[in-house]
Amino acid sequence: MLVYDISDIKTFEKIKNYYSIKIKELCKEETYIILVGNKTDKENKRKVSQNDGLELAEKENYLFIETSCLNNSNISEAFEKLIEDWNKKKGNKNHFLDENEFDKKYKNQGNEGLIGEGVFTQVYKRKIKDTNEFRAIKIIDFEKFRNHCESNFIINIEEELHKFKEDRLTEINNMKICSQGNKNINSVNLYEYFYNEKKFIIVMELCDNNLNQFLIKRKKGFNKDEIYGIMKQLNRTFRIMVDNNIIHRDLKLENILVNYENKQKTKYTIKLCDYGASRKLKRFSQICFSHIGTTYTMAPEILMDQPYNNKCDLWSLGIIIYELFFRSPPFTGKSELALINSIKSKKKFQTTNDKHLDDLISKLLVMDPKKRINWEDYFNHPFFKKNDEI
Repeated sequence: MLVYDISDIKTFEKIKNYYSIKIKELCKEETYIILVGNKTDKENKRKVSQNDGLELAEKENYLFIETSCLNNSNISEAFEKLIEDWNKKKGNKNHFLDENEFDKKYKNQGNEGLIGEGVFTQVYKRKIKDTNEFRAIKIIDFEKFRNHCESNFIINIEEELHKFKEDRLTEINNMKICSQGNKNINSVNLYEYFYNEKKFIIVMELCDNNLNQFLIKRKKGFNKDEIYGIMKQLNRTFRIMVDNNIIHRDLKLENILVNYENKQKTKYTIKLCDYGASRKLKRFSQICFSHIGTTYTMAPEILMDQPYNNKCDLWSLGIIIYELFFRSPPFTGKSELALINSIKSKKKFQTTNDKHLDDLISKLLVMDPKKRINWEDYFNHPFFKKNDEI
């Protein structure tokens, strides 16, 4: 996005007579070019008139916006409205959400199709009317987020809402990277996405189950060979994450999906999903501070509001592997404080009777992230190497 202030007459003349040619040479088609004019109470006080700004924007196919020099509180809303209008004008199907058109394509089954729900999010099973194929539809409600901010007395609601909306685009970008354009079978497929001022909708692959539901229905834990098979599939996606400096920050059984390949449910494809809390780092050792994730799989450094890095996901993996084998997490607590105390108690873990699996769990569930196993050592751990040789 390029933004030019045309309040000054000299800048306006340069854009009008010279820079427009250079801008078109340098920019890609997807680049938004926005001209910002300065609105004043008296028309005769303007250096560049509204008509001049609109005329130039129309001629060059730019966007034009005016903001008040006295009150800038409406800037973010004005920009969002401008982008929405642009998407309508360009007919960009991957961005602008027309709810009527969306419901025409994806059959709305109401609450009957509800398969998952969060504070601001609902996930539905919907059928494409033309093909009868099913999709998982994730609907993120911006109004619910705003109401949450208000009920929690958050002061800078507009800033928080803007960041929340930006995080949705981060979610999309990280999904694209991890799915490798839907070529990586171990990350959920992304088909399309839409948004407007009120909602953000993500259309994804619909899977048969998640790992938590699968574990409950089995009525017994997974053995070491099954855990190896599950983790080796997930490791393909973790390898992509590591290579692209992405941290997930919400790894848990519910965010690992299962597609069954036979009626006996003995063969299945494992897929990582829900990149809503993910972040792409400038470098993989970058330090983060946000308190984010699901409490029982959250790394202790996040629970205690300490700085953390990419090793937070490795702790969560330790919880997941332990839970897959024993059908319960190693640490419990009804509150974050109780969970921290459970972790600090340093209780002895149950044994799986496999030395390599026990060693892997013990190295993942190290409270001090500096002493915790790193990603390369995780990928090359004997539990994976030994089973690779079989």
